[in-house]
Amino acid sequence: MTIYHDVTLPVAVICNIDAKLREQFPDTQIHWLHRGKEEGIEALLAGKVDLTVVMNSARTMVPPRGIAFINLGFMAFHFYTSYNSPLQSLPIVTLSDLQSQQQYMLENYANAGLGETLRMSARNSMISNMDVLLGLLQDSGWALLPLHVAESPEFRAKLKRLEVDFLNHVGRWGYALLHCQQGQTGPVKAAAIEAFKGQFRALLAAES
Repeated sequence: MTIYHDVTLPVAVICNIDAKLREQFPDTQIHWLHRGKEEGIEALLAGKVDLTVVMNSARTMVPPRGIAFINLGFMAFHFYTSYNSPLQSLPIVTLSDLQSQQQYMLENYANAGLGETLRMSARNSMISNMDVLLGLLQDSGWALLPLHVAESPEFRAKLKRLEVDFLNHVGRWGYALLHCQQGQTGPVKAAAIEAFKGQFRALLAAES
């Protein structure tokens, strides 16, 4: 089984689903590959991949003919900097303050149709790799990041939430699970779909 997934998909989700599937189907090889939405859809239509997990914009997703989708849910994101960022010393952080600083943005945001919505600074850099983005943040700038990444044990000591005056709580972006409608859904794929749904239900329940 081959699963394409967005770079921001929680590692815990991958590990838990992988363990569950390997326990149920020990003879099945499972491949997890970072890919963008367009590449994932093309691979599904060509029969090269079993499932694709993509970021979804606030707009309703209408997949191409032959592709089915499941809205897995909308997960929280917020603004983050390093602990020593000068932005953290401001009593109130405004949109103007953010516009004057370097912004780092994951390429997948643009691929999901979120690029123009989330681009706030004229000084912005598109980054394709989460580890690179997190490394750059240690020196300067700010980024919008999912809470499950920025507040994970791995990065909690490196990144600090930046409270801004125009965001009352947290923002949200969605994830969708895509699969091909043609043919029968075998037991492994069916189990994987249910595992994805269960993992996202648990994550969203933990946020509430």
